[in-house]
Amino acid sequence: DTMQKDCSTEFCECIHMYEVKLGDVVEIIMVDQGHIWNASHPTHLHGHGFRVLAMDRIAASVYAQDIVAMDERGEITRNLDRPPLKDTVSIPDGGYTIVRFHATNPGVWFLHCHIEYHVEIGMALLFKVGDQSQFPPVPPRFPTCGSWDQDDISHEDPITKVKTDCGNSVA
Repeated sequence: DTMQKDCSTEFCECIHMYEVKLGDVVEIIMVDQGHIWNASHPTHLHGHGFRVLAMDRIAASVYAQDIVAMDERGEITRNLDRPPLKDTVSIPDGGYTIVRFHATNPGVWFLHCHIEYHVEIGMALLFKVGDQSQFPPVPPRFPTCGSWDQDDISHEDPITKVKTDCGNSVA
């Protein structure tokens, strides 16, 4: 429960999953508040292409409720005449990007910022499209991974030939 923890000083984890029915049209308004540095967020959706309906940089900083209010006042125009089809789009610093996709591919699909650290701090979510019964069958002999724990891996450093635990330095 991240609502009761100080996630700036201790690790917090949770899964953000949105369930949508197969065939639904999903619109996403993504906002970059832009408070810290001038950097956009390249955002990618697995499993579906989406149409980019609107994108703009508003100010050095902006809040999601500001974008929602602008939209309610009719200040955001969506391009519905052959909008570009993408699977990755940038969210401008201090701005927004609005995308829409038709949920026709059943499964669990990842939407995430392509900056790895941003995924680690929560800029990611899952879309579960359809019911489990609508998911395609797993192909015969499809490779499986099982659970992965980085602490279970060790490797030999090719330079020093010293065996280390993954991610830990040897003094």
